Amino acid sequence: MKVKEFAVQWKEWWDTLQPSWRSGGPELLHRDCPADADWKVLQRGGSNGIFIVVMCLSWWGKAATSPKDRELFNAAVDDVAWVLGNVSTSIHVSAGTKRGSDHSDTGSTSKRACQ
Repeated sequence: MKVKEFAVQWKEWWDTLQPSWRSGGPELLHRDCPADADWKVLQRGGSNGIFIVVMCLSWWGKAATSPKDRELFNAAVDDVAWVLGNVSTSIHVSAGTKRGSDHSDTGSTSKRACQ
């Protein structure tokens, strides 16, 4: 498989893994997330888990040698990094709200908007 074909197939797969509110058409995944953004769809293991996403990115990164291939790869890495940051925040916030607030600095248990 050629790198450009892989890029297209990876992007289609990545789009299917996203929460429905991120859908923006064939070329765009929204980053304007609602205050109550739910990332549970990406908090899983298995064949559609984050580990596989990162592993596929590593293959793509090794194969992407042309400037256009690198541009597509870098855009994908940027989006995955953004998602991971938000998933991590939502896990941290959710864990805090289940136990009650362990943080005396804000006293708030409401969810934070996406970064």
